[in-house]
Amino acid sequence: MISKNGSLKNKLKSNLILALLIGATFLIGYLYYQFTGNTIGIIVSVSFGLIYSLISYFTASKVALKVNRAKPITKEDFPKVYKIVGDLAQEAKIPMPKLYIVQDSAANAFATGRSPKKAHVAVTSGILEVLDDDELKAVLAHEISHVKNYDIRLMMIVFACVTSLNLILDFMLRSFIFGDERNGGGFMTYILLSFLTPIIGMMVQAAVSRQREFAADASGAEITHRPQDLASALRKISSNGSSLKKQSSATAHLFFANPLKGSKFAKLFSTHPPMEKRIEALNNLVV
Repeated sequence: MISKNGSLKNKLKSNLILALLIGATFLIGYLYYQFTGNTIGIIVSVSFGLIYSLISYFTASKVALKVNRAKPITKEDFPKVYKIVGDLAQEAKIPMPKLYIVQDSAANAFATGRSPKKAHVAVTSGILEVLDDDELKAVLAHEISHVKNYDIRLMMIVFACVTSLNLILDFMLRSFIFGDERNGGGFMTYILLSFLTPIIGMMVQAAVSRQREFAADASGAEITHRPQDLASALRKISSNGSSLKKQSSATAHLFFANPLKGSKFAKLFSTHPPMEKRIEALNNLVV
């Protein structure tokens, strides 16, 4: 039997982080109003952030597929992948997603789509060579879980909040430079926020993404009822490498494993938990 507590716990964690981010957006908007008395700037910032995020929301899938050079595949070309994904979609009670291949030796996969009806799942040519059928099924179950749990939608809400935060700060600066503001405390607050907000924004985005990866691992294991297969896949991918030749930080959070090469400092903002942590969590799923 697979415990659902791990999946639920990580979903709750990511939702809590999201709630704190939304709260931070309102707080900075409130500070902006207190120091400038300008409500128009807040309305414009939040509205533009939402509109920009909505545009990204509806175009993100096409961009992700194009940036990563994903090509559509047919059932005749990849019958095994089609069979696995079809069975998983049926088990998860979602429509069959469109399938793609990325010609890259890295062992990786990703899913995108704003809803299960608009889902796309891509695998690299490398992952098909590295994993056996059970391990591949476990990885694809993880990706199906992202689709089923609307994780793309969640990340777009996070993106909207971060965009709004940055725009509010921009309006705050313009108010101090071009307005009649003489509030020294307000300007110093802006200086502090201008340094902290971009860093906090990146850390929050990364933290939410990491929690959703843990949740998708657990949820994927619930579909296959074999967490050991996913743990085995993670070990093989860790050994063989998941870094793509053509890398894009904008779509890194979509992948099963981190597709980027980075320094130890960059790991602070990584969208993926360490492999060993994911394996440890999977080993603790069986009750």
